[in-house]
Amino acid sequence: METKPLFWNDCYTHEFQATILEIRTNFIILNETYFYPQGGGQPGDVGNIAGIAIIDTKKSDGKILHYFDGECNLTAGQTVQCALDWPRRYTHMRIHAASHVMEYFLHETCEGLKFLSSFISGGKDTSAYEVAEAITAEHITIIEEKTNAFIKENHEIFLYADEAKPSYRYWKCGEITYPCGGTHPRNTSEIGEIALKVKGQASLGKQKIVTTLGDLI
Repeated sequence: METKPLFWNDCYTHEFQATILEIRTNFIILNETYFYPQGGGQPGDVGNIAGIAIIDTKKSDGKILHYFDGECNLTAGQTVQCALDWPRRYTHMRIHAASHVMEYFLHETCEGLKFLSSFISGGKDTSAYEVAEAITAEHITIIEEKTNAFIKENHEIFLYADEAKPSYRYWKCGEITYPCGGTHPRNTSEIGEIALKVKGQASLGKQKIVTTLGDLI
């Protein structure tokens, strides 16, 4: 039996009850969960299940694995109270949405970019790109200004599934649409101001853009 991913329909619930399907040496599988599993550059959630500290969450073969370190006295079939580390998750939601807005204006401003990877850590998103021409400090100023202006317009954020492939998800905000199965706030007003900086040498063919939430600088 697969784990039902409740976070796709509700990114804000962070305390819930679920039934344990299976327990292995270092992870718990629930019948349904609001814990987001690592993917798309967003880290897996942490928190606790019935007081057992969950240190990471990942997905494997349709099942969501809630990892713990140490003893676990829980049993399969048991109904348990679960809780996410909500401040951490909410920070990830805000910066994830900010990174999509940034990327839209990055491509609008700079040509010849190829997305390579991204990863969120704390209040920062670091996205790597293959570049044909250098992303300059002047570019970063323009992108930062456009991103912050868009965020301040209080755009609603929509998350929805592909009709043909329900497991394939989209993020839409204003005229911006990206494929994304991560968690996000309901409106750009929740993001706040962001700051950008560029790292790496264009001469080596790769540069990184670091997006940081303003209240965490």
